[in-house]
Amino acid sequence: MVLALHGAGCDLGPPQELAEWACEASQRPILEWLLGTYGGDSLGDDPSCFIWSVRSGDVSLVRWLREWIQGGELGRASTGGGPEGAAGPSMFLDWSPQRVHEMWRGAAVSGNEEMLGLLLEWGCPLPVHEPGEASHVWPAAAWSHDVRTLRVLRRLGGGTGMPWGSDGTFAACVWQEGSWWGASLGILQWLLAEGCPVDWGRAESAARERVRHAPRYRYDGEPRAVLEWVIEQRARSESLGGLKRSVRSVGMWAVEKMDAVRGLLAAVRRR
Repeated sequence: MVLALHGAGCDLGPPQELAEWACEASQRPILEWLLGTYGGDSLGDDPSCFIWSVRSGDVSLVRWLREWIQGGELGRASTGGGPEGAAGPSMFLDWSPQRVHEMWRGAAVSGNEEMLGLLLEWGCPLPVHEPGEASHVWPAAAWSHDVRTLRVLRRLGGGTGMPWGSDGTFAACVWQEGSWWGASLGILQWLLAEGCPVDWGRAESAARERVRHAPRYRYDGEPRAVLEWVIEQRARSESLGGLKRSVRSVGMWAVEKMDAVRGLLAAVRRR
């Protein structure tokens, strides 16, 4: 269809936008045509096309596009012949932290375990978060209720796992800002059990916004169940925090008393 429209003289718009669509839709023939017609200019100067291809979940497309970007001949890559290309991290060295986040988020959205493993194999660094910055990766998988991908994220990097980011990550999983969507209760319970840091105040605010945005015609009770659970967990956390503070206070009082007793005994011995 695209080739027919082009042949009829229709304006297809900027080649890079068409290339991004082709990558997202896993349309390698169209991408091959764009690269053959416009060359590397159709990919633009940023890695958007590669990120969209990762998001598609099409491993064969990503392998092929990576080889082309790294200098493989288009004809050879199209037939699957020739070496795959260097396996070093050079492709990602100049990427900004934001692009690295987008790459891993796209891989999480794809739900493809092989894709996640390839990024590590090819040297794509795990995201580094600024202080207070929530993860963009965990919510992407959580919103899809994809526990299989979540488990893969926990195993990445030789068992260290995908970095959690700040304690705002959990709240981001609870509610996708600007929508009525969020992770299921089971997914949130899994995240908590796995050690995802939580700011329960922010999590409750997110849960309330999710309930407020839930469309009445699709209301299934999940937003309200999530809110009730978050409120319960927040109360439990605050109660436990109060208990710990009380224990610390008693401990400090006991230490002070023991010090006083030791001082008294020492004075008696001196007499």
